[in-house]
Amino acid sequence: MEELQVAKQAAQEAGRLIRSYYQKGYQTFYKESYQDGGEVKVNPLTEADLKSNETLQKILRGAFPEYAWLSEETKDSEERFHKARTWIVDPLDGTKEFISGIPEFTISIGLAEEGVPIVGVVYNPATEELFWASKGNGAFCNGQRLQCSRQERLQEARLIASRSEHEKRKTLRFKPLVSDIIPSGSSAYKLGMLAQARGDLYVSQHPLSEWDLCAGHLILQEAGGTLLDFQGAEIQYNRRQVGTGSGILAGNEILVKKMLQRLSEGL
Repeated sequence: MEELQVAKQAAQEAGRLIRSYYQKGYQTFYKESYQDGGEVKVNPLTEADLKSNETLQKILRGAFPEYAWLSEETKDSEERFHKARTWIVDPLDGTKEFISGIPEFTISIGLAEEGVPIVGVVYNPATEELFWASKGNGAFCNGQRLQCSRQERLQEARLIASRSEHEKRKTLRFKPLVSDIIPSGSSAYKLGMLAQARGDLYVSQHPLSEWDLCAGHLILQEAGGTLLDFQGAEIQYNRRQVGTGSGILAGNEILVKKMLQRLSEGL
């Protein structure tokens, strides 16, 4: 599939650029992004985010000018609601980890058709892990086919969690339910880790955006996993409201349903 090959090329090109900034001097900005319990949170933005976005846009839109564009670092446009296919991109997912020198940040490139992901590429330029999938053709990392965990017992599950949620002790509620909690940065990378069976379940307790999930969602799905919001609904893409509106759960279907049940019971 030509779109997949171009997306892989774009991710690696942006990754080379990001590596040139990693653990070196660069300018950092801050942007208002969301509210959490009435508190306005600000997220960091670096030169690497912006330069990566420029690179991805040049390659992807250059190859497919007829497709629409949705990126965390580009002003949104009504154009995307009038196109069948939309690139959904996070040019640097895990900016906080990037700034801290933690190798858990990625470039995330998804292509959605009528709201459904059909191409997904996630690249970690620090570890050089390249995850990819196209709908119906399986998921891979550096050429190796992926299969998510088949663990069915919640109490034996390894839970992958947001590093920031873990540091704020928001994951303590899950400790009695699972065997281990693995903190990590980058939502897209966590979905890749699930597809590799490096964890069994991922829970984000706060809403995420389409660009955090689109590519990793397809990769996990093609590895045999599922991703739902806290209401048990599948995520649709290229919507007017780009946030999920609630937290998300991901993993194999059995564990996701078990954790969803526990959440509905208030844990």
